[in-house]
Amino acid sequence: MNNKIKYALIFMSVSIRMIIQGKKPSKSNMILFLYEENTHNKMKLSSVQNPWTLSDDELPPKPKTEDLESYIVMIEGAKKPTSLVYEGDDKWTDNEDNYYPVIAWMRFPAFDEV
Repeated sequence: MNNKIKYALIFMSVSIRMIIQGKKPSKSNMILFLYEENTHNKMKLSSVQNPWTLSDDELPPKPKTEDLESYIVMIEGAKKPTSLVYEGDDKWTDNEDNYYPVIAWMRFPAFDEV
């Protein structure tokens, strides 16, 4: 199954679960919903079910020089996800060079391809 289909299935599944719980599905609400669902269940779901990766389990590939990528992340103690740049060696930074402890991350889905 290609990634386009996987992401489409993930977001359809999440949308349905959110509607059943009386929540409004939007991109940012879906990300938070998936994180809360994963935290609530206290188990790591497969990437088809949940695109979040726990930082203790795995980190993104170490970036090549000047080839830094942004990710959707949950900062320790935060209530909502945000985006940060991964510099390698478990270092996550914003555009003002502030560093944050990240507990979970995921790549930005290509919404225009889904």
